[in-house]
Amino acid sequence: MKSSVTKTFRNRLSVLPASVQEQAAKADTLWKEDPHHPSLQFKLVSQQQPIYSARVSFNCRVLEGLC
Repeated sequence: MKSSVTKTFRNRLSVLPASVQEQAAKADTLWKEDPHHPSLQFKLVSQQQPIYSARVSFNCRVLEGLC
């Protein structure tokens, strides 16, 4: 699977607390190793477009558009 990060995503991530940025980096690493790891709760959220949601932490999720 391929995914990409937009400039908007990077800008929005950069203003979040450092702890959330670290959790996002860990989730990204885990997703690259195993996108179906249970802790990510990776799932399709749009039937019209290939948009998926993955868990970063208990309170934070990321939406990804896959290429």
